Amino acid sequence: MQVTQISTNYATDPEVYHHPSGDLILPVVLDPAVAAQVRVIADRWKSESLSEAVADVLLVGLMSINSTARLT
Repeated sequence: MQVTQISTNYATDPEVYHHPSGDLILPVVLDPAVAAQVRVIADRWKSESLSEAVADVLLVGLMSINSTARLT
């Protein structure tokens, strides 16, 4: 549940968040398509197997790298 809330907030609100571990999650400006995918993953996180969720997170990471490369 905490992961879902953090992921949802992270995708929609560019503020600094404190992870339950004590680490800071710093703001990142995400491409709108990447942010939308993060929200979808957060919504599906609790209903799917871990391997599917991890595969989705890796996909979003690649999308984010691709969108960052296009911006520079």
